[in-house]
Amino acid sequence: LRKQLKRRATFVEEILEHHFQKIATWKKSEGGFYIWLRFHEPIVNKALFLKLLKRNILINPGYIYEPSDLHHIRLSYAYASLEELKKGLNILLELSRY
Repeated sequence: LRKQLKRRATFVEEILEHHFQKIATWKKSEGGFYIWLRFHEPIVNKALFLKLLKRNILINPGYIYEPSDLHHIRLSYAYASLEELKKGLNILLELSRY
């Protein structure tokens, strides 16, 4: 299980490095199941959440943990396949361009 999680974390981090560097920052995973993605602009709102949900992408927006946080998304890589992770991150990128 640990090897699978590490592989998934590395996979997500590579996508983030190639496609999200201009719009967000994040810390590399230190184990666990999540990566916190911080957008430079405050774009993480209910409208983005609902757009993603309509595309079958479920995120944990920062505002569910801190109501004023419109910058963060908690990305989980524990359950989705690599293909689902890639698809979800591509959709997130498409919908988060500002």
